[in-house]
Amino acid sequence: MPFFTDTIHSFAVEAGIILAEPLWLTALPAVLLPIIFTYLVRRRGMVLSVPATVLQCLAILMLILAISKPMLSLGKSASRDYLLFIDGSDSVRGQDWLINQIKLPREIGVRRYYFADGLGRKFPPSRSATLIKPVLEMINSPAGQDSAGAIIITDGQFTDTGWEGLAAAIGKAGAKVFISPLNSPPPDAKVLLVNARRTTKGKIILSATLMANSAVKRTVRIIRKRDGKILFNQKVSLLPDLAVPISVEDSTFVESACEYCVSLQDNEIITENNSADVIVLPERRQIAAIGVDESFKPLLSKVGLPITYFSFTDVPLLEGRLMDFSGLVIVDSTGVGLSKHARKEISNYVRTGGGLVMIGIGPHEKPGDLHDPLNETLPLVANPFERTPLRLVVLLDKSGSMSQPVSYRAGKAVRIKFDLAAQAVLALKDYLTPRDSLAVIVFANNPGVIYDSGSRSADFHAVADALKRVNPTGSTNVTPALKEALTRTIPPGRELMVLVVSDLKTEKFNSRQWANLFKKAKAKLAVIAIRSKVSSSTQSSSDLNSPPLKELAKLAGASYIEQDRLEGLAEVFGKLVNRARGKVIRRKRLGVNIVGTLFGADISTLPSIDAYIQSASRKQAEILARTSSGEPIIASMKVGLGKSVCIALPFTHGDNDKWIRSSTVADMLAAAIRWTLRSPNDPRFDVDISRKGDSVKITVVATSEEGAFLNGLNLNCLISHLAGDKHKQIHLQQIGSGMYQATVDFPADLPAIVAVRDNRTGKILWRGTSTVQYQQEYRRIGANEGSLKRLANLTGGEIVPISKLSEVLERSYREGLTDIWQGLIGLSVLLMLIEWVFVRAVVAFKGQKSFRG
Repeated sequence: MPFFTDTIHSFAVEAGIILAEPLWLTALPAVLLPIIFTYLVRRRGMVLSVPATVLQCLAILMLILAISKPMLSLGKSASRDYLLFIDGSDSVRGQDWLINQIKLPREIGVRRYYFADGLGRKFPPSRSATLIKPVLEMINSPAGQDSAGAIIITDGQFTDTGWEGLAAAIGKAGAKVFISPLNSPPPDAKVLLVNARRTTKGKIILSATLMANSAVKRTVRIIRKRDGKILFNQKVSLLPDLAVPISVEDSTFVESACEYCVSLQDNEIITENNSADVIVLPERRQIAAIGVDESFKPLLSKVGLPITYFSFTDVPLLEGRLMDFSGLVIVDSTGVGLSKHARKEISNYVRTGGGLVMIGIGPHEKPGDLHDPLNETLPLVANPFERTPLRLVVLLDKSGSMSQPVSYRAGKAVRIKFDLAAQAVLALKDYLTPRDSLAVIVFANNPGVIYDSGSRSADFHAVADALKRVNPTGSTNVTPALKEALTRTIPPGRELMVLVVSDLKTEKFNSRQWANLFKKAKAKLAVIAIRSKVSSSTQSSSDLNSPPLKELAKLAGASYIEQDRLEGLAEVFGKLVNRARGKVIRRKRLGVNIVGTLFGADISTLPSIDAYIQSASRKQAEILARTSSGEPIIASMKVGLGKSVCIALPFTHGDNDKWIRSSTVADMLAAAIRWTLRSPNDPRFDVDISRKGDSVKITVVATSEEGAFLNGLNLNCLISHLAGDKHKQIHLQQIGSGMYQATVDFPADLPAIVAVRDNRTGKILWRGTSTVQYQQEYRRIGANEGSLKRLANLTGGEIVPISKLSEVLERSYREGLTDIWQGLIGLSVLLMLIEWVFVRAVVAFKGQKSFRG
């Protein structure tokens, strides 16, 4: 019988019927009572009507179902599912067991989603943040509005902002929202803060603050990263939410910057907050000079500080040591002496307060190099691109020979020569500026213009689409294409450059005549001969004997390159375009006009020059000297907390010998270096930087060498980060004897570079960095109750523990159902009445029949 009643209950659920009192189904056997009674009376000779018995059974059935209190899903809501959003970010690690406890009523359908950095039906690949916006956007979408409601299971450690408006819109729409907190985090300890300072006796005091969310023991290690020396390595007992300070003293070289790492050695589930670094600047000032040859060293003789010389090959030795130096001097006329990694390190060094004097220029092979990390820290950048805007016409061979395979996969050709040539044309995007224009002409039997930007800059999406439609076929007639290139309209202010790409299997033509035509048009020509290794080995020597295109390049004084390693075509194209623009170094004897104060030095004249680097200045730069023709050659600029100077002159191949022998130039260079130098921290100022969320608190204690407090100072705090040149500035208020303090908003997951400045003298008294805090969701592991309550209030939702979720959802589901038990009782009464009427009618009928008989 239990099996029978369970089956009835399951059938009811499948049919969308919910029974509030399903235990009453155990009374279902009572349905058989009328049948049993009929059977018994028939054995005694009495006959009862079968229809009456059936009606009695149905009446009892309806009564039992009625007292089981059935509820029915009516209308469209019966088919709606809930949207279930589960937080899959890293901050909920260790709570899988809690998520596995989710047991939803089987009558409730759900569509499950996971969210972290994004939202999807599967766990997102990146889980380093908790973004609630995509969840709220989906609830607000038509799909969300058509659902029964939303269930959000999260710890509330949201890393995005501006989601409140979306949450409020959900509340206005009246959607059902249930929020279940993930509030059982694993044991977690963290390095909260790290500070370090030098004392007047040359020692370094390092302090760290640790915290945990539960009672744990962790091994804390403090090492000096320069040599790996362990300064502290002990087991520390931590109590819930109780800050534990650790202080260590270190004696080290005053000439060196010291970087320390504080870390927790024990394995934890949440590891992002287990370590922090801090740097202490050197006490003594010294300079690093890179790329300085022997002839140039005398110019640095008047600096008056220790100088360590490095060649460009020695630069990797500087990795991690840049902070040892108060200033850098780099001599590089080419812009390619330093690797990209080294240029980025130097850029960060300047932004954090270091000084840089660049004698020469930064990289300038591509227009994109204007945004190279080193160039962005220099007041002058090499500028060959804007000086010679080009009208570039590419003649691309599309003859049948360009369909020759050059790569195979599984024995089948997958790339042909034309594909690689087309790919190189698209790579020109890195070498053209907005002032350049581009035309692409393909040629075989006849030329065809497949793209022309006219006077506008090139649209390389359109170029790619045009190249895809080209089918290499036919013979190679190049002269009609050459004629098309020379006769097309050249937009004003641009120089014509024709780049011919062919495998040289062209028709024969008069090379000298065409060379004269190019000279007459003042057009620059470059020829690239594409030859695969297969073709070059099979062609006879007679086929390769002075092809007409090669002869044309020779007679026109044009660039000619034979390329069999086709993958390198893009780089070749770029070099040819740069060569067409002209050299960045211009050799011309000119005077020098001083237009600004040269770093406080009493200098009124500088020697003439015989070469300079064509440069452009940045908006925030101050130009101090120009050539007599107006070109900037000396400029300065503040970058973040540091300073940089650029002297755009070459000192190679005997260039500018007068400057190398000039004592005036040595004075100017010494003044420039001293102007950029990072000043040492004043030992009279003890600075503490603490972080709490997205704010930084700076506390300065100023004492004299005798220990007396320094009051009435006018101090400012400058704070910035590596990624930007701008900094925030705030006044330090005196709050006690010798104590000054300020709080400034600053993103916690960015390194804060802090400087304290005396406003009266403009001198930087102290520089340092604060601890880079872990991401927002790792600052407090566990449920962010404030964030969850705000989400619930705005959405009109309900915060429900996971253990109660099934019960609450079932109650909510039942609130939307329609009670039908009253109807079943009425139906039961109706059946009884029908049975009574039926029996009375039968008896009356039989009595009347008996009377007639």
